[in-house]
Amino acid sequence: KVSSERAGLRQRCGSRSDPVAAALGSGEGHRGSSGRSLVDQGGSSSQGSSEDHCELGAVAPSLAEEAGVQPGEGEVDDEQRIADFVSANAVCGKRGKLSTKTAQRRVLLIGEPYYFEYPAALSFHELPDFFRRFLAKHDLERFNSILCNVYDERSSKIGRHQDDVAVLAKGEVVSLSLARNSCDRHKRLALMLFASPQGEERIQLRHGVEHAVRFDALDDKRDDRSHEVSSTLAPRVNLTLRHLLPQQRN
Repeated sequence: KVSSERAGLRQRCGSRSDPVAAALGSGEGHRGSSGRSLVDQGGSSSQGSSEDHCELGAVAPSLAEEAGVQPGEGEVDDEQRIADFVSANAVCGKRGKLSTKTAQRRVLLIGEPYYFEYPAALSFHELPDFFRRFLAKHDLERFNSILCNVYDERSSKIGRHQDDVAVLAKGEVVSLSLARNSCDRHKRLALMLFASPQGEERIQLRHGVEHAVRFDALDDKRDDRSHEVSSTLAPRVNLTLRHLLPQQRN
């Protein structure tokens, strides 16, 4: 049984109505200063049957749920909280006629918005405490932009591309993946390919900051080096952190 929340998340990619409101359904949330309703998955997760766990497109159990305790009775680690929060609030991103719907992935923008015109970005102060705590713990607060991608399906992907260097204040990029399901943390989540005239490099994407992919987008642009993730091996959330030039706002 897939939870009603997951069903709502899938509906949001195929509906022309407000995808955020449709996805939230009857779930409890709060409205941030950006005007978006946010689902805080910090201490709970959707309730799927045990057969749903660790399947592509399945709902991730919280660690407390796996331990057989009710939310609040056990400690859920921040990585699982972040994966739940991002997955619950991500939508199909759009820029002009382009949409992530065709790539079977959803996005959530934090801080300075990178590339996408929709959805509206959350500010860092709108993030739950566990998210800000995670960034501080791993010295990631120095970045002013986070692009979150949710890869639910085996067909979820991102095509070969180079970063838009025109909006970058610095070239440093950190891309880290979190397994959507805690029982997938030991697995390969996806395969990332870097390609340049000098050759190709394949990198296994695994769970956690210790397996983050770090590169310099300005150097890659100079060297004509592009990257892609052509398929998904296990459901994951990706956080890509960048230094963007501040946007001019009216």
